Amino acid sequence: MNLEKITSNVYAVTDGINGGNMGAIVFNNEVVVIDSGMAHTLSIEVANELRLLGSSLNYLVFTHYHSDHIMGAQAFDPIKRVSSKPTKRNIENMIESRIETGELRKNWESVKDSRPNLWQSLQTLEVVIPEIVFEDKMIIDSSEDVIVRHLGGHTDGSSVVTCDSESVVFVGDLIFNEQFPYAGDPTTNPDDWIEAMHYLRQLGQEIVIPGHGQVGTQDTIEEYIEFLTSFKGSITTAISEHLSPQEYLEQKLYPDFYTMGSEKWIELSVKHWFSFYGETHK
Repeated sequence: MNLEKITSNVYAVTDGINGGNMGAIVFNNEVVVIDSGMAHTLSIEVANELRLLGSSLNYLVFTHYHSDHIMGAQAFDPIKRVSSKPTKRNIENMIESRIETGELRKNWESVKDSRPNLWQSLQTLEVVIPEIVFEDKMIIDSSEDVIVRHLGGHTDGSSVVTCDSESVVFVGDLIFNEQFPYAGDPTTNPDDWIEAMHYLRQLGQEIVIPGHGQVGTQDTIEEYIEFLTSFKGSITTAISEHLSPQEYLEQKLYPDFYTMGSEKWIELSVKHWFSFYGETHK
């Protein structure tokens, strides 16, 4: 994995080798880490590189609860884990429903040959509940330059991290840069997602680090505002015309937005958005 220097104090891993992107904001005496990747046996490489920069690892912020953003966390210990209140709840639910039941192990066993690092990491995996939880926003460094904000959207706990001095925002999976996003989580709220994108536009950071894909700009935010708005419009129109999700999919009424190879995510997203807007139109 490649820990890339984005600005004088901001680093990111965006190669996708370990699931979701990871990032860090490095100051003279502390490091704020954003998301941890999926396999802690790989994330340890990033943790060691950050330690070589001469600062202690102080905070690890989870932008949301999906496994490819939180399951590498133990590689950064000792560290204080931070999340929004819904993200903490979702992690607790995931531990109960997927880890303690053995479901996660069963799912990962099917890829132990194709993804050996993932299988290896599962043998010593420890998913820890965040110790520090915030409601709307939280300042998480002594310089008061780094702020984490709960916006929702992709999940009900989705949060972003800003560093104003570097004009950088880490947006988690609110953006899959140049990819059709996974928008079918049970807690996905499309309206909150669109509102979050408008808020990110208003914040105005020049550098946008997504949850997946390469580093973007304000143009990336504009592209996502256009896509999400168009996607919502196509779904609500289809509902008003009494189309089923399957008919919508068969007619390919969704926006032509990096769709190649995204069939499964498109299907899951369409079904969730039909359910979401179908309820609101009753």
